Amino acid sequence: MNKIVRSQAAVTRSTGWSRIRLRQFLTQYLLYMVVATLMMAEPITQWVDLNSGFSNLTARASAKLLSLFGMTCAREGTVLSHAGSTFEVSFGCNGLEAAFLYCAAILAFPASWKRKSIGLLAGFPALQLSNIVRIALLVYCGVYFKGFFQLLHVYLAQGGVILITLIFFLVYIRFDAGQRNSNARPASN
Repeated sequence: MNKIVRSQAAVTRSTGWSRIRLRQFLTQYLLYMVVATLMMAEPITQWVDLNSGFSNLTARASAKLLSLFGMTCAREGTVLSHAGSTFEVSFGCNGLEAAFLYCAAILAFPASWKRKSIGLLAGFPALQLSNIVRIALLVYCGVYFKGFFQLLHVYLAQGGVILITLIFFLVYIRFDAGQRNSNARPASN
């Protein structure tokens, strides 16, 4: 038992996280995710429909990306069509869930608002860009490799978005730790 207590103390010293800080992070994270979920509820979407806006932007950007590589897609709203195949960009595909996960984690993380702002301003567009690439690859695969589309769409691409979101958050944590360390070092003469 004494070894466990000492190892927990060593982890707390090395990471700066205690059980209380972890509990605070998780509580705030869940609170932000509840707010994000409520933003998708019916009364709110009557005023501001984030889902439709994100889906349209993602479909438009994915079609433009595909056209850069010579694959012209017809786009009508959130639906992309090419060579008899159609693909709809909807919630779960538009990057909004990943954005919610990432933003909630950044906002809940114990850092200054300046560093949180940097994390949001850098990570959010990068996350959206990676999702646009993912959608374009899914459309390409759906047209030219139909046998692999379901596997890629349901398992690999969804898991990939979660993994990319986690990686971006871990990069942010590393950035924040570097900023803390550079601020904690005494100035050299």
